[in-house]
Amino acid sequence: MNYKTLSELKRVPARGWLFGVCAGLAAFYGWRVRTVRWVIAISAILVTWPVVLAYVVAVFVLPSAEDDAAELGPSGAQSAEVATPGREAPVFTGPLRERYGLIEARMRRVEAYLHGHEYQLRNDFRDLET
Repeated sequence: MNYKTLSELKRVPARGWLFGVCAGLAAFYGWRVRTVRWVIAISAILVTWPVVLAYVVAVFVLPSAEDDAAELGPSGAQSAEVATPGREAPVFTGPLRERYGLIEARMRRVEAYLHGHEYQLRNDFRDLET
C-alpha cells in the first residue's frame, strides 16, 4: 500500500474559501471539503483559540499547491487540479473505496493466477488429455 507523506500536505487556494487549508486537508486524506469545513467551523466555535491558532499556523507553514505548479513552469507536469481549478477530481471514500479495493484485490488474484505456473500446468494437463 502506498502511504502519503506529510510533505505532500499542501494548501489548495483554488478550492478554498480563505486560504485553502481545509481543501488541502480534504485532498490529503480523501475527505469531502464540505465535511472538513464543518468540522473546523464547529471546533472553532467550541474550542476557539487553539483551532484558530492551528489554522493560522497552517496557513503560513503549509506550502501552496499553486506555488508548486508555478515552479514547474509551462513545460513541467502540472496536476489536473491546479491546471483546471473549476473541475474537481473524483474522490472515492467510504464504501465506494472499499468496494474498489475489493475489486482491485480480486483482479490481482486473477492476474496472478493467469500468469502463474499453476495455470500453465493445468493447460499442459488439459493438452495431454486430448
